[in-house]
This record gives sequence, structure tokens and C-alpha cells, in this order.
Amino acid sequence: MSNLPDIGFEKIRMVLDLFDKHPDIEWLLFCESDAIVSNFNIKIEDRIDDRYHFIVATDINDINAGVFLARNSTEGRKYLNYILKQRPKYQGNWQAEQGVIQDTFDGWRHAVRV
Repeated sequence: MSNLPDIGFEKIRMVLDLFDKHPDIEWLLFCESDAIVSNFNIKIEDRIDDRYHFIVATDINDINAGVFLARNSTEGRKYLNYILKQRPKYQGNWQAEQGVIQDTFDGWRHAVRV
């Protein structure tokens, strides 16, 4: 890999590392510090859909990779590793890993839910 900074991609690597260290994790919620919970009546468990392996939030601007659920499954890890492999094409783009998710969603509809 290049010497480019990992902005955006570091969270994907961190999730994979957590899955390696804690194989008992079934689902992991990643939430950036600037996210806002606006409805306290909806449980995060209600957003989990075991037909998928990566569930990403949306906001007014479309997909927002600042909040996502990642499943510690073969297919979930495969998708996270796929995102990391796209880093050279997307690093330097302000959307980084979010751009990968947006651009590849159609090919991963079997695993990714928006």
C-alpha cells in the first residue's frame, strides 16, 4: 500500500481487528462522534437484519458511512476487506471508504443494506 493517510479507511481496519480479537462479537455498531441519535424509541436491534452483513446509514446527502453495523461473518469480513482493497483508488477523495460503499453497492446488494 502507498504512504497515503488512512483517513476513512482506519475505521474499517479497526472493525476487522476487533473481530479478530473478539470472535464472539456478532454485530458491531460503528458510530462517529458527530452522529446524532434523533429517535430514542427505536432500538438498534430493530435495525439489524440477519439477511445482510453490512448495514449503512443514510442522511440527507445519501449513504453516510459514519454510522454502520458490521456483521462478524465470512461475508461481512469479505466486504470489509474489499473496501480496504479499494483504498488506492479512493484515498485522497474526501469520501474515501464512503465512496467505495456508494460506488459498489449495486454489486454487493446481497450483503449490504442501506
